[in-house]
Formats: sequence, structure tokens, C-alpha cells
Amino acid sequence: MELLARGVEGVVKVRVDVSATGQVTRAVIDRSSGHRQFDDAAIAAVRTWRFDPAFRNGRPTASTVVVPVRFRIDRQSARP
Repeated sequence: MELLARGVEGVVKVRVDVSATGQVTRAVIDRSSGHRQFDDAAIAAVRTWRFDPAFRNGRPTASTVVVPVRFRIDRQSARP
């Protein structure tokens, strides 16, 4: 990713609607990183995730959650 190669890091907050079966039914930007590449990558990744559904009265139920997706450079593995 071009931004990481330039040393840019960021956090995207994604608002995710989760079905009673744990599938993502909708994912939208709640708070942008300020970089479209990070925002787009976060949405694409979150859409492939599976969640443990929320429970109400002992039954799985649909819910909404905001998750942070962090893009950061692992400086430990970047050392020669």
C-alpha cells in the first residue's frame, strides 16, 4: 500500500451492521482516517469479517457496532 510505504499510518472507524448470524450486512465509514486508500481498504476488509452476534433474551439478534481499523507500520519487522 502506497501510504504505508511512505510511512503514513491511520485509523478508520467503521460502523458495522451485524446480522443475528454474525454476517456483516452493512459497513460504512463512521470516522475517516483522512486517506481514501485506508478508508476503502477498511471497508473492504470489514465486509469479509464474521462477528459473534449480540444476544437479547438468550437469542442472537442483529446489532450495530463501531470498530477501529488501524493501519500502522510494524517497525520491529521493518528492521534489517
